Amino acid sequence: MVKSLYIHIPFCQRICPYCTFARQLYCQKKVDKYITLIKEMIDKKYKNNKFQTIYIGGGTPNCLTINQLIKLLSCLTPKLLPKYEFTIECNPEFVTEQQVKILKKYKINRVSLGIQTLNKKILKSIKRLHNKKNIQKAIDLFRKFKINNISCDLIYGFKQQSIPIIKKDLDFLFKNKINHISYYCLEIKPKSIFSQRNYKLDENKIEKQLKFIIKYLKQNKFNRYEVSNWCKRNKNQSHHNVLVWKTNEWVGIGWAAHGFEKNYYYHYEGDILKWKLVRKKLSKKELYQQVLIMGLRLKEGLNLNNKLVSKSYNFFKKELDSSPLFVKNKKAIKCRNINLLNCLLEKII
Repeated sequence: MVKSLYIHIPFCQRICPYCTFARQLYCQKKVDKYITLIKEMIDKKYKNNKFQTIYIGGGTPNCLTINQLIKLLSCLTPKLLPKYEFTIECNPEFVTEQQVKILKKYKINRVSLGIQTLNKKILKSIKRLHNKKNIQKAIDLFRKFKINNISCDLIYGFKQQSIPIIKKDLDFLFKNKINHISYYCLEIKPKSIFSQRNYKLDENKIEKQLKFIIKYLKQNKFNRYEVSNWCKRNKNQSHHNVLVWKTNEWVGIGWAAHGFEKNYYYHYEGDILKWKLVRKKLSKKELYQQVLIMGLRLKEGLNLNNKLVSKSYNFFKKELDSSPLFVKNKKAIKCRNINLLNCLLEKII
């Protein structure tokens, strides 16, 4: 039985210039119809499923109205197994006491808070609507209602960013006892607004920033368990993402959502209210590539006692063993330095 469910909510109040995720500006009527489509698919196709992890991503899921959130969450809560992780992505400026009460009522127990940075100038340049006060209020509200598993997303690599700015952002999170941090490098993708503006990255500056982030998080007792993810304790890891990285099956529902079931990788495209299912059965080589590409992101690597992992390694044994970045012992395979993961993966792509 599939353990994980991903729901994509592709609506935002404003489009960030660096973002290329599938998203549209919020429209109440469109959102109402969209949530109805999600509910109908769950009731018909996944009526008897129960999930260990459910992840609601976007877009900006918490820009929905209270009634829309209730309609969405009320069809998902009954799908949870007794021991579960139920995550929703949130932007700080939309978090209210009423909203957090609803999240708690419908069993949300993990929040991924999109901060990016606390620096006013950078936030303005990327058209984010929140500020430090919004972030503090959101964290305090989650804690008030006992949603203590809070992850914060940040980005490094902006032109105006400096190591002192990054340190200040991290110090704020340490002060608030945040137990999970995702720190992503800014990417300029072809269809983003930044790409159209010919925004350039400073690779030397980015490298120095990453070195500082790794060192400073380690000093503050955060464990790096994946390329872009750190946590205080193993229980604070994103269990949904770990299951995906380890090539467990997951259900994807929603426009532009991706899923993986029975060796079929699929996604939904077309009109936002008329999803078209696109399925691709993976060949052995493609499946083994996916296992390694996803799993070697993890610092601990992949367990060789897993039959699929073992088959994947044996298929690419010659290519992997020839790389000084590849490590194999009796129990696991992993990348010696996940900062250089792409150099290892080039061997198998």
